Amino acid sequence: DFAGDSVLATWTIDDDHDRISALTLASRCALETVAMDLSQVQHEKSPLALRIAIGVGPGVLMQLGGVEGSWHFLAGGRAFDQIATASKVARPGEVALSKEAAEAIGSDARGFIDQEGILRLGYVPELEPPGPATRPEVTPVIAEQLRRFLSPLEAMRVDLGHTDWLAEFRQVTSLFINIPTLDLLAAPARDSLQDVVARAQRALAKYEGTLRQ
Repeated sequence: DFAGDSVLATWTIDDDHDRISALTLASRCALETVAMDLSQVQHEKSPLALRIAIGVGPGVLMQLGGVEGSWHFLAGGRAFDQIATASKVARPGEVALSKEAAEAIGSDARGFIDQEGILRLGYVPELEPPGPATRPEVTPVIAEQLRRFLSPLEAMRVDLGHTDWLAEFRQVTSLFINIPTLDLLAAPARDSLQDVVARAQRALAKYEGTLRQ
């Protein structure tokens, strides 16, 4: 999933042993990703360098809104709060583990730990990757469910067969709607956030605006 100019990836954890395995897999993946050769996709005046942050802990995946059949995806919880902090430490080309992730992964991971306990990762033991995931079949029912997360303009482009990568530059007027920090592990906070998003959807629709996370 995309979060602004970044990508979110998750590994599901079932127990403490699985936690170490998931963190090791995520760390190996991160180190290989930041080491990729990006010379073919960057402009000479704007060098492209990736940085990656890793957190661990409870997380919440939510579907919000639903006004006129339009839904929005949100990932939150402590694991995602941690990567927000660790990403401020990681420099371009680096991988940073939150304090919680650094403590959980164990002593086999090596790097520099700062005063806040965040680990700038340099090495982690190799672990046999589980192999590529099986791509699910997109049935008409699944396609219709996924469609609910598209804006009307995006849905129209899909209907017209315009599914290639596209980058458009447009003049826009934007609103930044700030929502106070919420503990999304608590049900009342999730209910409140759903109410806020639905109200924002109705107000934006009235004035022909489009909601973006």
